[in-house]
Amino acid sequence: MNAATFVLSTGRCGTQWLAQNLSDHYGDLLAVTHEPYQREYLPRQLLGIDDPARWPTIELVDRHVEAIEQDLESRAYIECGWPCYGPLRYFVKRLSGRVRVVHLVRHPIPTAASMVTHLCYHSRPDQLTEKGLLTPTDPGVSLPEYGERWAAMSRFEKCLYFWAEITQLGLRYERELGVPWLRVRSEDMFAGAALDDLLDFIGMPRRGSIHVAREIRVDDYLMGTNVKLEADYQSIRRLPRIAAIAQEVG
Repeated sequence: MNAATFVLSTGRCGTQWLAQNLSDHYGDLLAVTHEPYQREYLPRQLLGIDDPARWPTIELVDRHVEAIEQDLESRAYIECGWPCYGPLRYFVKRLSGRVRVVHLVRHPIPTAASMVTHLCYHSRPDQLTEKGLLTPTDPGVSLPEYGERWAAMSRFEKCLYFWAEITQLGLRYERELGVPWLRVRSEDMFAGAALDDLLDFIGMPRRGSIHVAREIRVDDYLMGTNVKLEADYQSIRRLPRIAAIAQEVG
């Protein structure tokens, strides 16, 4: 029976590379998508609503599940991209017995710094923040204690918060969802044995060509910014809960 794999991540950790190269080197065996609806899943809103019937995007998610089921008739499926954190529990329910999860984690410091260059949590309102980026006052979050200091936190610290929130969600889902689960460090996927572990986990044969591709950057959203980075890298030590989550995932 073919399985659907969802890559749970914070973003800025290699999912674009993974999607492109799985498609390039395993397209004969695997249906691959990267952020198929981007942030239109409305993951930030879904996290706090227990009843999927009340989700504002339930029709979209159901159409997507139907498309995945069609793919699974002939080959395995993998979805790479951070917005799946919102509907993931529903995917597990609708695709019962056919879901696997790869929890892809990257070191919080470079992840948060990269998010800052994308103007995450920038002062101007935008759809990325409105639809996808969690805050400590959102229903369903794990770290509400940062709400008291949110206004005083730098954008870099807020991006660290997002990293911690999604990573903690992964730790919780690993315990609760009861599906095959693999945690992979992004750094080890590009410079270690973790890529082979991931291929084994999703049932793909090992092909040397994908290892050669690890030397080639894939980033359609590579950005710089003239906005001050505001990245006091030691600030993570002043955010003890976030630092503890980082230690837990290595």
